[in-house]
Amino acid sequence: MKPRMRDVLRWTNRARRYMGLRPIKRLPKGIVGDSFSCPIGTALQKKIEVPASEGVEDQNHVMLPFEEDASIKLLTTDAVDSFIEEFDMGNYPELIRD
Repeated sequence: MKPRMRDVLRWTNRARRYMGLRPIKRLPKGIVGDSFSCPIGTALQKKIEVPASEGVEDQNHVMLPFEEDASIKLLTTDAVDSFIEEFDMGNYPELIRD
């Protein structure tokens, strides 16, 4: 089931504010399977790293590179996790960059 886009946008804007960026009105288009150029990566201006789902502790977060050898762990919501998975399966054609 596709997540509600307003929930994904709300999470993205919270992350943007935390990073000192202004909120956006809609998710940008992105490239399927590209963690820097996906809609959330583009919106955050960072490559997002989604951990393998091997256990509960590995779910519901993404990692953002912070410095050369450091990353920030951002907790995600079920809507964001579902969006990332659905987008990578091509289920948001309106958000896929040509």
